[in-house]
Amino acid sequence: MGLAVAAPASSPRPPLLFIHGSYHAAWCWQENFMPYFAARGYDTYAVSMRAQGGSDPATPGSAVAGTLDQHTADLASLVPGLQSPGGPAPVLLGHSFGGMFVHKYVLAMAPPGALSTSATPGSFPPISGAALMCSVPHTGNKQLVMRFLMRDPIFSFKLTWGFVARSFARSKEAARELFFSKDIPDDRLDRRCVFVSASASAPSAAAYATKHTLPDGKKLELLVHKATAPASSPRPPLLFIHGSYHAAWCWQENFMPYFAARGYDTYAVSMRAQGGSDPATPGSAVAGTLDQHTADLASLVPGLQSPGGPAPVLLGHSFGGMFVHKYARELFFSKDIPDDRLDRYQKLLAAASPTRMIDLKDMNAQVPLPPPPPHAPPAFVLGGANDMVVDKEAVEDTRWELAARELEAWLAKL
Repeated sequence: MGLAVAAPASSPRPPLLFIHGSYHAAWCWQENFMPYFAARGYDTYAVSMRAQGGSDPATPGSAVAGTLDQHTADLASLVPGLQSPGGPAPVLLGHSFGGMFVHKYVLAMAPPGALSTSATPGSFPPISGAALMCSVPHTGNKQLVMRFLMRDPIFSFKLTWGFVARSFARSKEAARELFFSKDIPDDRLDRRCVFVSASASAPSAAAYATKHTLPDGKKLELLVHKATAPASSPRPPLLFIHGSYHAAWCWQENFMPYFAARGYDTYAVSMRAQGGSDPATPGSAVAGTLDQHTADLASLVPGLQSPGGPAPVLLGHSFGGMFVHKYARELFFSKDIPDDRLDRYQKLLAAASPTRMIDLKDMNAQVPLPPPPPHAPPAFVLGGANDMVVDKEAVEDTRWELAARELEAWLAKL
């Protein structure tokens, strides 16, 4: 597992081990929390959980990185090495699903006086404290999601779909909406990326995301998967076009790598106002007409053809097939320069979790988790009002320092 370390302090204070949640890795603690507490005398560590961030990838064919028990056992194998001889045991601090791992760890700790190991539940090494920061509750996330759905069904759907479709990996604005306050400036995201770039997994050079700029200034999301195997003869580039309620991502897992491995340069576009493309003009009831969508394809096609090479093949599914039919009848083109600049932060998010971190079926079979045992360490719980994962004030303002100060006050009492 990847492990980030900040400013070892060699003090009698307990070492701190920060544990991330879904779609993140150790880097998410590096800019703020780790230097904050290192400057106050704590040895700080942040781990990238199994198959996340810079840790080893999952076994080929694995749909998820691990079960709740596996992730907790991984932490148990790590904890003893963080404690200096004669010093206090570490404090575990988990955010989101990381908080559930901490809760599960506490349940598996050895009771006082018993032999502790790093492998067997019920004998996990002791810790000095457990901090749950906007944690997934002990009952799992089903009830919380349902309550949030009742409060704001539209935003709840957008949020859920954003994670399912991983739109944050392709769109800076989606990343901003899902993970940050909406007014966070671009340069702050850039600085964060520079700070953590050394710990991030690099995306594949063959597969990446870019944007195509339309004549009216709107941008279409374009996923690219270049050929990964040589072809016996020049092959036409393939442009995949989705149907209703989908976007470019629907081709990304199967069709694009399949044909890239057979010598084709493959592309998938998110049509106007779909997926990671620019949103519709305010007040618009629909994204565009049949003519508009077809014209958008016509502006994209020339840029996909290499000089002297064959023209692209268009492949449409559902309504995408109608756009291809319309295009084949009318064939009009306009040259444009696609925007191939990719923002670094969503690259980082995309690379952090190539395999879904937690086996939800396994987790749902284990919740609700039982209450902590009598020998559990002191606990710190931080969450939003009305059991929201993040409260309204936190969405409108970046308040990590407030959370850090509350955490610091609790640590001082250990």
